[in-house]
Amino acid sequence: MSRRRAGWLRAVVVVAALLGMALTFALGRWQLSRAAEREQLQAAMAQRERLPALDGAALAQPLSGPQAGALMHRAVTLRGHWLAERSVY
Repeated sequence: MSRRRAGWLRAVVVVAALLGMALTFALGRWQLSRAAEREQLQAAMAQRERLPALDGAALAQPLSGPQAGALMHRAVTLRGHWLAERSVY
């Protein structure tokens, strides 16, 4: 193999290694930001779970936009009775 060809091969390997390192670094940063998003979501869910439970009347009201989002991950207490004639097996 000629010296010139060996130099090019070495340069290609170095560039490929640097690109691989940059890609790995970028993916690591993405995973860390995704983990932070999930931690924020989990904290919001835990906060909403501690709020008092909603009843059927609160759920029956028509909601839109931010109001509907505020009900996400809230505890719900419902009451009803069994309708045997409506059972499907």
